Amino acid sequence: MGKKLTKSRFKKEVLDYGAEACLPANLSDEWIRHLDDELKSLDSIIGAEDEIQPCAMLAVVKILHAKNGGGSIFMDIMTELYQKLKEYRIEIALETVRRRAEKKYEVATIDTIFTNRSVVCVKTQ
Repeated sequence: MGKKLTKSRFKKEVLDYGAEACLPANLSDEWIRHLDDELKSLDSIIGAEDEIQPCAMLAVVKILHAKNGGGSIFMDIMTELYQKLKEYRIEIALETVRRRAEKKYEVATIDTIFTNRSVVCVKTQ
C-alpha cells in the first residue's frame, strides 16, 4: 500500500513542478484516480464551498494562473471555479479513456485546456 494521498503530497509531487504537471496527461495514474474521486462529488457540493476538494481546486487554479501569464486571477468560487472544476473533470475522464481504452487524441495543453475545444478520439492499432 502506497503513501496516503494528501494535499501536501500533491504539492510536492505535482504543484511544485508547475502548471504543466497539473495537466491530466502529465499526472500519474494514482493522481488521476484521486482527482477523479475528488471531482465525482462536484454535483453534491453546490452551495458548500468549504467542501470543494483541495487537490483538484489547487490544480485548476495553478493552470488558470499559468494561462493568465502568471498574473492575478479573479473569479467567483461557486460559479466560475465550479465550472472550471467540471471542465477539469472532463479532461481527467478523457485522459482515463486514453490510457485504458487505447484511444488517441490530442491531449490538453496550457493553451487548449478550458477552451471548449473539439476532441476527436481515434482507436490506436
